[in-house]
Amino acid sequence: MRTGFTLIELLVVISIISLLSSVVFSGVRVSKVKSQDAYRIASLEAFQKGLELYYLENGNYPIPGGRNYYDFDYAEKNNTTGFCDIPLSSEIHFNNSVSSGFLEELYPNYINEGDWTDPTKPDNYNNIYNCRYVTPCEEITPGGYRYDCIELPQYYLLHCRLDKNDGLQENDGGGSDILYEITGGSKQLCVTTTPS
Repeated sequence: MRTGFTLIELLVVISIISLLSSVVFSGVRVSKVKSQDAYRIASLEAFQKGLELYYLENGNYPIPGGRNYYDFDYAEKNNTTGFCDIPLSSEIHFNNSVSSGFLEELYPNYINEGDWTDPTKPDNYNNIYNCRYVTPCEEITPGGYRYDCIELPQYYLLHCRLDKNDGLQENDGGGSDILYEITGGSKQLCVTTTPS
């Protein structure tokens, strides 16, 4: 009469438990990534609604404080061809979500502060999600004060890197296959080059 398990039986049981736990943990990771991406998209859509309310009251979109491209290139979408190939005639101004004051003009009248908590922890490839609000701005004095645009912004682009490339980025109507993009206003801005 046997009273215990053999070494082989113990190894088989341990390997089965290990295999099952790895399947469960990978499923949890995938669902976490999907929920983070859904949260980012919902946040961008909340900002889009806030920007449209701001426009209805003010006749223009807010002027962001940052300047230049910082590894991103932008163009206007050509409505005839559908390509993002019309060069911009003015500088880009942007707000970066990893900086303080991201779209601060929208709080508290147009958006709730609880609608945005940027997940700024880098992913496995050291990418920060780096969501941005971008508008063109031809400055009265180049390099001058941030609110001295000749014409106040009439269109904008919101974009954000997602955790998982599951087709959402390719089907959002924007120019980048790795960023989720939302546009608004009289013209459509696109991202044409993104940092790797």
